[in-house]
Amino acid sequence: GRRVAVGGGGSAPSSRHVALLQQHGGYGLEGYRHKATATMATIRRQASLRPTPRGPMAQESVTPKTPRKGDFFGSMAQEPVTQKTPAKGEFSDSTDEATTGLRVGDLIMLGSAILSIAFLMTVIAQDYGMIDLHSKDFMKDGFCVSNKDTPLLQSHILCFYGDTIAALILGYLGYRYRDMQGAAPVKMGALATFMHGLGHLGAWSDMQKEGWENDPVLQMAPAMRGDPLEKVIGGLIGLWFFFFLLLRSAPHMPQVDAAIHAAIQAPILYYYVPQRFGFTWVQTVLMVIPIFYMVFWNPKKDIFYDLNATVIVLPVAVMAWAEGGACDYGYKAIGGHFWYDTSIYVGMLVYYYLALGYQSKVEKSQAQELSKAKAA
Repeated sequence: GRRVAVGGGGSAPSSRHVALLQQHGGYGLEGYRHKATATMATIRRQASLRPTPRGPMAQESVTPKTPRKGDFFGSMAQEPVTQKTPAKGEFSDSTDEATTGLRVGDLIMLGSAILSIAFLMTVIAQDYGMIDLHSKDFMKDGFCVSNKDTPLLQSHILCFYGDTIAALILGYLGYRYRDMQGAAPVKMGALATFMHGLGHLGAWSDMQKEGWENDPVLQMAPAMRGDPLEKVIGGLIGLWFFFFLLLRSAPHMPQVDAAIHAAIQAPILYYYVPQRFGFTWVQTVLMVIPIFYMVFWNPKKDIFYDLNATVIVLPVAVMAWAEGGACDYGYKAIGGHFWYDTSIYVGMLVYYYLALGYQSKVEKSQAQELSKAKAA
């Protein structure tokens, strides 16, 4: 047969060869080039129809869009953009992306720590007669206690009821949404809430003793009661577990650190803090130490960090001042310390609601982007 020349020279191809070459995309290398171009176009079109990746891989491959101004939840549509990482000490108004600069959550956390320390200092100052700021009943009992003559409706037992019910609800939410994005602040919420309730149950039991209001023990540290050695050791061990379990539930708190802090705080509370001011000391410790870790030992601060600061941490710091200042002015009549406890678990429930809403918004945005890609 006759050879077909692809380059220059040689005999001209027959009409049969021309038809065969046209069927396979043209002549020689030019035909292969057309074939490769068509194949790459098909690959790109199929890739655009694939679902948008989620989870850790999505964070590595795409960067979230900056939220619209005024949109609390922001927008997480997967669109590559250039993000600016704040320099050290620079304030960041970012809502959804993780940053290393100073965030709104940092300001709220540090402000809450200052409020807690200032509350402790004013209580001590008033006890020494230096100021007159907090309610008399609060200073007398160390709590704002309502319904003292109705044991089953007294503030401490109401706290135990509320904390136990809340612990069950938080336990269910923690199990169902254990893979929720931003779950760290509420991951151990059920255990911490129930332990808090047990503390109130113990306080309620002590107040059922006859003549407890005039008991000089309230004016002294537990170690000054003259208890036998085995009771002292049992008290210290119990306080260690109390502090350890509550500190361990805080985000970014290593277990070893929680154990060390508990070993320091248990003897301080047992030997040096008057029993009626135990609440003030404990709430300050459980606010300031976790805040220190969340602000300075937190490698990733994002919208969930800000949310935790806003709806869980700050309300507790504010409620301590409300209880101390308003106890004699109607606060005691409506439940007293019960509302301080309520602010803790209500904050956790609000956190779940907002965090799940944010996650739902992200998934909806991703679904819309996927739908647009398929339509294209």
